[in-house]
Amino acid sequence: MYADHRKWPVLLIADIDSPAPGGDCLTIVAESVTIDLGNFRIRGRVFIGSGIIGTDQFSQNIVVRNGIITNFENRIFLGRGTTVEGVQAIRNATGIQATGIVRGNMALDNVRDGIVADNGIVSGNIADGNGINGIRAF
Repeated sequence: MYADHRKWPVLLIADIDSPAPGGDCLTIVAESVTIDLGNFRIRGRVFIGSGIIGTDQFSQNIVVRNGIITNFENRIFLGRGTTVEGVQAIRNATGIQATGIVRGNMALDNVRDGIVADNGIVSGNIADGNGINGIRAF
C-alpha cells in the first residue's frame, strides 16, 4: 500500500498482514502524511521488510499513531520531522526508528533496540525486554 496525502488521509480500518515474506506493508511516497493506525495491527512474517517506511526523498514530516507493529526488520523507519505516538512495536528486529518526536509508545521484546531516536525528542515511552537497548537517543 502506498500513502499519498494528496489523495486522501490514511486511516486503517482493519489489520494488515505483510503481502509476502520480506515485503513492506506501508510505503510513504509523499511528505507531510499522517497515518492513524486506528488501534489496528500491521504484522510481518519473518523479521524482513518494513511495517511503515518512507522513501528517501519523501520520508519527512510524517505522523504515525495509534496501533501495533509486529514481526518486521524495519518496523517504523522514517526521516526528519517524524512524530510517532501511541504505537506498540512488539517483536521486531528494532521497534521504532525516527528522527523527530517519539512519545507515548511501547517497545516490547524487540531483538535489537526498542526505540532509536536521532536528533529528536523522546518522552513518555515504555521499553521492556529488548535485546540491546530499550531506548537509544542521540
